[in-house]
Amino acid sequence: MPRLHLTNHLTRLLSRLLSTLPEPVTTLLPLPLPLRTRTRTRARSRALSRPPIYPYAATTTHYKDKDLLPPRPQRRHLLTRRALTMAGVALLVLLSGLVLLPAYAIYRPPHLLIRYFQHRWPDTTFHVPLPPAAPPTIALTIDDAPSTFTPQILELLTAHEARATFFVIGAQIPGAGVGPAATNGEAMLRELVRHGMELANHAMSDRPSRDLSDAVLEAEVRGVQGWLERVEDQVASASASASASGERGAGEGGAQGKAPAKYKYKWFRPGSGFFSDRMRVLIHRLGLRMALGSVYPHDAQINWPRVNAWHILSMVRSGSVIVCHDRRGWTVPMLKRVLPELKRRGFRVVTLSELVELGEQSQLPKQIST
Repeated sequence: MPRLHLTNHLTRLLSRLLSTLPEPVTTLLPLPLPLRTRTRTRARSRALSRPPIYPYAATTTHYKDKDLLPPRPQRRHLLTRRALTMAGVALLVLLSGLVLLPAYAIYRPPHLLIRYFQHRWPDTTFHVPLPPAAPPTIALTIDDAPSTFTPQILELLTAHEARATFFVIGAQIPGAGVGPAATNGEAMLRELVRHGMELANHAMSDRPSRDLSDAVLEAEVRGVQGWLERVEDQVASASASASASGERGAGEGGAQGKAPAKYKYKWFRPGSGFFSDRMRVLIHRLGLRMALGSVYPHDAQINWPRVNAWHILSMVRSGSVIVCHDRRGWTVPMLKRVLPELKRRGFRVVTLSELVELGEQSQLPKQIST
C-alpha cells in the first residue's frame, strides 16, 4: 500500500508538469494513454481560456467581454463619404472649366477658332492665309488714332522699317489730345500718310458700333471716310506739286514729297470689336471692308507693357493681324519690345491692305452678296 500510494503521488506530479508543455511534446513522450489524454485536455482548456486578440484594434488589447470591444468601422458610410467628396471635387473642376475656358478663349483664342471665324464670316478679315513661298509677314493695326502718343508711335515704326494701319476716330481729328503735347489731328494724319502708313475708319466716337442705328452708323462712317480721303488727297497734291517744282521736302512737318500709297481696299473696324449682320451689309454697301484681327493683347484694358508684348510675341504667326491701341501711355513701351523682336524673327510688318494683297493668291475673303 505505501508503494502504491507513492506511485500515484508521483504520477499526479508528472501529469501536472506535463500539462504545462505544448501538445506536440506530450504526444512524443512514452506515457500511458490516460496520462496523455489528460495532458492534451488541460492544454486545450488553457488555450481556450486565453482572451482573443483582435487585429483591427489600435493596440494589442485583450478583451474578455464582447460588449467592451471597440466598434468596427462602417465601410458603407466610408464609401458614401468618399463618393460625395469625389463628386464635389469633380463639380468644382467642371465649374472652374466652364468659367476659365471661355475666358482663356477670349484672351488667347486658338488659331483653330480664328480659322473658324474667318470661314464663318468670309467678308470680315481676321487672319490672312499666305502662300507657302511668301515671306513671313504680319499686319499691325492701331486703333483710336490720332492722339498725343501718335508721333512717338510713328517714330518707332519708321526706326524699325515697319508700317501700320491706323484706325481713326473722327472725334479725335480736330485736336489730337489735350494739354501742351496736343497736336493738330489732321496734320498728324498727313504725316502718317507721308511715311507710308494707312488710314482706316473707326467711326466717329469711341462707343460700340453695334449699338448704333443704321442711319447713325452710316452718317459716322461717311463723315470719317470723307475726312480720311481729304487728308490723302492733300498729301497726294502736295507730293505732285513738289515733284513738279523739283523741290524735296516740300510741305509741312518735313515731308519728303513722296506720293502716298494707293491701296486697293478701304477698311472699317467696329467700335469695341462687335458687329452684326446688318452692320456687315451696311459697310459693304458703303464700299468698305470689315476688319478685326487674330492677335489682340487687350491693351485697351491691360496696362502692363511686358504682358502685352509677351501676348503678341507668343501668338504671332505669318498672316496674323495684330490689334493694339493708340491713346495709351503703355503702347509705346510695348512696341519698343515687340518691333525689334519681330524684326529679329524675320517678320515683315506691313499695313493691312499690303497683307491682304499679298495673300490674294492664296485665299482672299469674299465679299458678301446683298
